[in-house]
Amino acid sequence: MLQIARGTYIGKVGTDLLLLRCEFGNGNTNRPERISGDIFRGISLANFNPMLPDVEAFHGSFYSLGALQSASDGKGFVGTGVLLTNPEQSISIKVHQAGDSPKSKLRIQLTTTNTLSPQAYEGDLNFWMTALRALTYEIDAVASPGTATLIWGIMQDVAENYRKAGVTLQHASSQDSIGAVAGGEESEWDEGELLGAMEDNFSRYAEIAQQPAWRAYLLATPWFRGERATAGPYTTGIMFDVRDRVQRRGAAVFWRARERSSGLDNFRRDFIRTATHELGHVFNLVHPFAADDSSDCSSRSCMNYPSRYPGKDQAYWPAYEGAPLCFSDRELDHLYHNRLESVVMGWYRFTDPPGRSQDIANHLKPVKVTGLELKLRTRPERLLFEFGEPINIEAKLSLRGPQFKSAPQSQPVPDALNPSLGTTTYLIEKPNGHVVRFQPAVRRDVESRSCELNASRPAIYENINLTYGANGFVFTEPGKYRIQALLSWQGAFLASEPLTIGVRFPDRQIERGVMEGWNDETGAYLAVWGIPQRTDRVLGHLQRLEKCKIYRGKAHPLYREAMRCSYYVSLKPARIIDNRNGEPRVKVRRAGISKDEQAFLEEDLLGIGKQHKKRAASQTLPNLLYSNLALAYARFDPDRSAELLQAVEQMHSSNNHHKRIAPLELSALQAKFESLG
Repeated sequence: MLQIARGTYIGKVGTDLLLLRCEFGNGNTNRPERISGDIFRGISLANFNPMLPDVEAFHGSFYSLGALQSASDGKGFVGTGVLLTNPEQSISIKVHQAGDSPKSKLRIQLTTTNTLSPQAYEGDLNFWMTALRALTYEIDAVASPGTATLIWGIMQDVAENYRKAGVTLQHASSQDSIGAVAGGEESEWDEGELLGAMEDNFSRYAEIAQQPAWRAYLLATPWFRGERATAGPYTTGIMFDVRDRVQRRGAAVFWRARERSSGLDNFRRDFIRTATHELGHVFNLVHPFAADDSSDCSSRSCMNYPSRYPGKDQAYWPAYEGAPLCFSDRELDHLYHNRLESVVMGWYRFTDPPGRSQDIANHLKPVKVTGLELKLRTRPERLLFEFGEPINIEAKLSLRGPQFKSAPQSQPVPDALNPSLGTTTYLIEKPNGHVVRFQPAVRRDVESRSCELNASRPAIYENINLTYGANGFVFTEPGKYRIQALLSWQGAFLASEPLTIGVRFPDRQIERGVMEGWNDETGAYLAVWGIPQRTDRVLGHLQRLEKCKIYRGKAHPLYREAMRCSYYVSLKPARIIDNRNGEPRVKVRRAGISKDEQAFLEEDLLGIGKQHKKRAASQTLPNLLYSNLALAYARFDPDRSAELLQAVEQMHSSNNHHKRIAPLELSALQAKFESLG
């Protein structure tokens, strides 16, 4: 068996085609030798492109179980395995090596064993490549030519990390990528702008827009939205590709944020880890501390955060002692041997592995932690929502008990309760009793975010939008729902009391309008506050809801939310990459709004500001979207600036939000929009 070369083999088995991965010669006694493969039905070898797998022809994946036994002549092996698409169906495996060379042709026999109609696959396989997986990627850098050259050089080290892990990472040819992008060396980018940049500049985007492919796009930009003027911690990477079900193709690394966080001495080292980490998400790898209930922060994997490793950065980096960044055995199992749908870009959505469902078995049982309380509520308190209405709740983490609220010592806690940062999970029990974990549409990688709760600041608050996530729309049927928050922080586990809400039964017109509007394009548009290239189509999906009058003659709240996102896109200075003249540059696209649209915004923003003053805010309005939309409009219409800023301040003071969006931050938010001009 040891004579067989490690790598990928390809060939026909009967009328089907087999892609076989052989993990031999590991040089690591901790990893057993094993094989896995993908079977494609009804496709010829001449028409098969391994980098663009045929979804229609894909029949299933298999994986060897237990130890593989050497054949008597030492030129093959036998073993048993299981079909990953049907774990109850086992298979027998026999492989014989035809020649003396390690890369000689393999003769393989696969037979299903516990079925009334056994299936047999037999054929010859030829050596294809030494890697077990391969990815072709394009990278564009919003940076000066010198910095872009540095980033491309660093990506060679990233590729070397993956090569040593058994994965080929190949940069696309130069004509496929626009390369360095000038004019935005200090620019800030939000999720919608990143999506737009990928759709406009990923040369193979149209080819893979609706099918899986081993292709990905990496964009290196300076800053994530709103963070350039702050003192950190900073978002250093993000997998932003959430448009429709064909996702996990796009990621971004924020190189200015990485530079400021790491310093010049450690910039290269930390950029390598960040880029390796984000591309790991593209392969559908999750954080080890979020992989199961054990919250394993001791992993040396590049998918871990150095700030979560025992001893933090000081212990994380010396553990490598100059060795390349690595993946854990669990992550290597996924990369090498998991079913094709879970690994290839554009098939399964980014999701946590099955092991994460263990805590769902104990869902809706509140867990108390001495001195802290986690609470969910709606603002204002209400029990019923319209069918299709965006669902926003308020999460509150506070000191518990008068002895703690008056104590002089401080309690360290995460300063954000948003699920996109990974410390807080939200479970939702549907009307049929099924419990789902809310998967945020976008995952952000931030090394550490913490604050102190004490007598002067006894609580933090955050608005949580649960309308649409990586698994689509959540509140899709009328009836009663229960929502629970689970917080994992520095070894402690805290669960809230369940929050109960209801969704009304719709009339026929509302049901038809919502069902027409509920699609992944609309969901992604709402999740990232608008994508300029998609505004007309999304509003077209929701056109019927414009006529569904619910709140005092106003249109359905789902339509009004989409309108707010479209106005935010129109009002804020949007970053785009302009490559029309062959010299790519970052341009700021400005767009005005009509008088009718101004009237909608003034009634919406100022009216809701007054409602917040009375503590009766509209549930359909996320606080951060409201703040940014109001500030964008204040910049557009200086005559209304003072009134709009006052409305924002009234909302924040009434909600008593924590420092990230407190009234003291309003001047910084306003300065952000001024600087983008």
